[in-house]
Amino acid sequence: MNKKIKIYYLVLLVFIIFWLIWFFYIIKKPVLAKKSITLSSATCGNGVCEPGENALNCSFDCEPTCGNGVCEPGENVFNCSFDCKSVCGNGVCEPGENALNCSFDCEPTCGNGVCEPGENANNCSLDCKPTCGNGVCESGENTLNCSTDCKPICGNGVCEPGENVFICSFDCKPVCGNGVCEDGENALNCSFDCEPTCGNGVCEPGENVFNCSFDCKATCGNGVCEPGENPSNCCVDCYEAHYEKKCAYNDLYWYDCNNVRQEKAEECGDSYWTDEYKCLGNLLQRKWINKGCSLSQCYQSEEWKDDHYCSNYCKDGKCISKPEVTTKGVVITY
Repeated sequence: MNKKIKIYYLVLLVFIIFWLIWFFYIIKKPVLAKKSITLSSATCGNGVCEPGENALNCSFDCEPTCGNGVCEPGENVFNCSFDCKSVCGNGVCEPGENALNCSFDCEPTCGNGVCEPGENANNCSLDCKPTCGNGVCESGENTLNCSTDCKPICGNGVCEPGENVFICSFDCKPVCGNGVCEDGENALNCSFDCEPTCGNGVCEPGENVFNCSFDCKATCGNGVCEPGENPSNCCVDCYEAHYEKKCAYNDLYWYDCNNVRQEKAEECGDSYWTDEYKCLGNLLQRKWINKGCSLSQCYQSEEWKDDHYCSNYCKDGKCISKPEVTTKGVVITY
């Protein structure tokens, strides 16, 4: 080391020594002296809590005083939060502490507004909101909004990816137009997805009672007389003019299935007297032919009716004066 460098370090050392002497004796000494005067004015143990004394440095003279800025014995963050602050690690879960910032003192407390370790939206929705990506499928999350945490759950009311109406009809409804004929769809309500299927219980377009009687029933009024329909139960589709015969005006007429009279089917004829007579004792009777219509058919009957009474005698359908008998050429009148 040359001479010039030695002189340089010597001068620097002297400067540092003078600076230290100036700092401690000129600057710090008056302050220390002032403090000594302040403390020396208070006498701990005289029964008076003097300025500078408190329950922490002189419990003999002073009681704890909340608000003096000193956390004194008997005070804590619960009874004097102005002087005392929470101390993590003292085994007490104090105000301002929670399981998040001081797990040593505090257990998770649902409802304190802090989502603490061990809490989530499932077990404490009051403090925690669903967090996608935390590995827990929480309330409000599903495979639609958080497939990372959630798997499809049939029955949660959400049709999630991987679910459809076939495997989870509770969550998923048929979607017409997706090219799949799903449960509840048919050619009637979704012809885009479904073809008519005979036997599914739905009478679809293109089906009728003729080609699929299992699905389609006869419909009276559609203008087609279908199987199961007849003039009796559906006259409008299966009209028949000569449906049945009925009596009218003592003749037999045709009636259609609407019970409207048509043309005459049969002339039943009129009743009349014949020229036939017979005797019933002295009563002369004449044959009556009775014709007419009854019970939807023509009928004819004959009847012997009294014509008149023979005053003398009736014989062979005639009234005679007296009976005469010829015996051996002699006529005997009785």
